Amino acid sequence: MSNSMTNVKNWRKQVLFQIGWTKFYLKQLSDDKFELQGFYIPPNYSSDKLKLISNGLEFLDQTHTFEPNSVFGDYQIDVWRVKATGIRTKSDGVICISTIHASGNRAHSHFHDWFWVLNPNRAIPPLPLMQYIGADDADWFHFAGGTWAEKSLRTFEHFTGRGRESLSKIIDWGCGCARVSRHYFDLCNSQVVGLDIDSKVIDWCNENLQDGQWSCISTTPPTSLEDSSVDLVVGHSVFTHLDEDSQFIWLEELARIVKPDGLVMVTVLCVLGPLLEPISNNEEERLQGNGFIEPSDRKITSTKHLAMTKTDADYPTYHKGVFHMPEYLTKFWGDYFNVLSIIEGFADHQALVVLKKKNL
Repeated sequence: MSNSMTNVKNWRKQVLFQIGWTKFYLKQLSDDKFELQGFYIPPNYSSDKLKLISNGLEFLDQTHTFEPNSVFGDYQIDVWRVKATGIRTKSDGVICISTIHASGNRAHSHFHDWFWVLNPNRAIPPLPLMQYIGADDADWFHFAGGTWAEKSLRTFEHFTGRGRESLSKIIDWGCGCARVSRHYFDLCNSQVVGLDIDSKVIDWCNENLQDGQWSCISTTPPTSLEDSSVDLVVGHSVFTHLDEDSQFIWLEELARIVKPDGLVMVTVLCVLGPLLEPISNNEEERLQGNGFIEPSDRKITSTKHLAMTKTDADYPTYHKGVFHMPEYLTKFWGDYFNVLSIIEGFADHQALVVLKKKNL
């Protein structure tokens, strides 16, 4: 490996060690009992064991095991594996799971918290539709979706200074089978609109989640939404699949529909992306040079979307991993929005880009 590639890999690891990382899996064993598994990397280059805390679960036990040189793609990283069981202590709302240092100080900001939304009566899609968005079981589908939904609302409140009760319309752009947006019905009082290019998932949402409005859209804008009509647009793992031209035309469309005091929040594969979705040295060199990897440059097509009804022949550049550099996002996306923040580790290994409409 060249010195330049070694430096890049070290840079990615340094960012990871500075901000820390958590990935938890929560499984519901019974009405009141839960099991947690996962791993964490303490922030600020610390190797100290963290402690799980929760608003909504009383942990009965916690087992933390240090695992040196755990493999993440092409990386070997020291992590702590954790297992715990807990008893539910609340009947509604959300269960929040956080981490603290031995001193009692919070280890991560709310951007690293995990949430289980207590809405057991909502429909869960069949396994092929869950696999369409990368979930292999109902607990992970529910836990990850609820986590990202609650995080998005807290992020909105953080950057706007407004409460979630001020939201009148949320757009889930690339909603899939509503892993994220199905939770907004329980977390806020906003109108929820889901958009996706795949009719199969939209049909399922219309049949099973009738509180929302679900529409199949074209792969190119415009949508039927009015100018400046949306408080919040969320796009989980959409820009991770679009070529550069498609990204720019969709950025323009999202800028058209969001309100001046609203936000657009989308995830991308950025600094931590290669930890779970490896890229070759040649791809890394192109990424470093251009700040972006086109889908046509990638050799690996995503295997997480096997249930998609549109074929690769119809849309050959969709559903391939796309990577961004932070400087690229600030420079080129800055033509359409004010880039307020790039939050690494927001959605597993994907970063959240927080965008605000420019004042014209």
